[in-house]
Amino acid sequence: MQAIDPETSEAYIDRLEDILERKWCETQLAEYKEFVKNHSPVGLWSHRFPTVSPIIPLLFQYHNPEYRRKQEAPLGYWYGDPIHTLKQLAGQVFLFEEYWSSLPNNIGVSNIKYRLRTADKFDGFLFELMVATDSKLNRYKNYDVEPLFFNPRTEEGGADILLRKERERLAIQCKSRSPFAALNMSFDIFQYIFGCFYRLVQDSGHSYRLTLDLSNRFQTSDAEEIINFLTSAVKSGLNVPKHSIDSSYQIELARLNILINGITESEINRLLHKDPANLFCEIGGLNPGQGDATVFNRIAVFSVSVRQAESLETSIINIIRRAASEANVDSPLILAIHFYAHIKLEDYLRHATNRNRLRKKVDTVLKSFPNIKYVNVSTNRQEYVTLLGGEQLVQTQYLEITNHFYSE
Repeated sequence: MQAIDPETSEAYIDRLEDILERKWCETQLAEYKEFVKNHSPVGLWSHRFPTVSPIIPLLFQYHNPEYRRKQEAPLGYWYGDPIHTLKQLAGQVFLFEEYWSSLPNNIGVSNIKYRLRTADKFDGFLFELMVATDSKLNRYKNYDVEPLFFNPRTEEGGADILLRKERERLAIQCKSRSPFAALNMSFDIFQYIFGCFYRLVQDSGHSYRLTLDLSNRFQTSDAEEIINFLTSAVKSGLNVPKHSIDSSYQIELARLNILINGITESEINRLLHKDPANLFCEIGGLNPGQGDATVFNRIAVFSVSVRQAESLETSIINIIRRAASEANVDSPLILAIHFYAHIKLEDYLRHATNRNRLRKKVDTVLKSFPNIKYVNVSTNRQEYVTLLGGEQLVQTQYLEITNHFYSE
């Protein structure tokens, strides 16, 4: 858990924008404002084009209070309070300023700029920051913490973070990925399509379910093709039976009949749980501001399935094996693995059968790597905790797996 200091973070955000470069921020924010105006639904503040860095929606919310949409169910930078997310990010960057500012030729600053401005580098950098911050302030606060990930010249396969205390040395490797990265659609593309679809539903006066069945890798160009198709179909109130637009996927668009008195949030949740999608599923509801605020008169449901879905435990096993095999460190190793999608890890672990099966499979892998001390698996299904004094903390679900075969 990391403390968020609002007053100090305000100054850090200002300095962070200097690193990102003011002109770049201004240009990106102006373009994003037009994107929000034309394509984004009310209530989904984080909606963005897949190649736009997630730092832009965060900064946009910070600089445009009139657009702020505070959400109570955090998920990384997609949901939750964007201002606290941004303050946390800025505070963590400058927590390690002594290290990255001392790197030669200003490469530390350049690396921060590159990783925060590049969409597909953002997640990994955020996770490394989270692990380093937790190590420095909590778990290894009696150790010297060296955040090597700030240095772009760090050896491939080497430690991302080094921990030192007297003669003891520990190395941490951070692996951040979507558990669906090997499958057919990225989380960013899914959220982009959902946001555009949700906006069309809000503007149309209809409720809809959109389903995709993927057979090949889904690209951003495919997303644009689908959005163009949806724009005319939803506006016209059409039903579209399942069919193939091309060989990569099948699409189906179905009108939903919502009763005149609307649908409740609990009924929406039941609809969500019944959806057979094995990759992604999301529901958005629109309340026009009349009557009960928990009743929605319009909803948009978007779900995606693939023919071969990788299970959570298979994802965990594969990434442990790959990370352990690629590691190039002499010190005892800690593997920190982060899944940046909305995975209910606690729900999965609540069943003893799941826990025992995962433990047995992990032991099979770790037996070959006695230099690994333990593996920590986390997801960005985060929860904010407010203390009595008003200070906010961020709590992240995680699973720690000790190595029974560990040997120093």
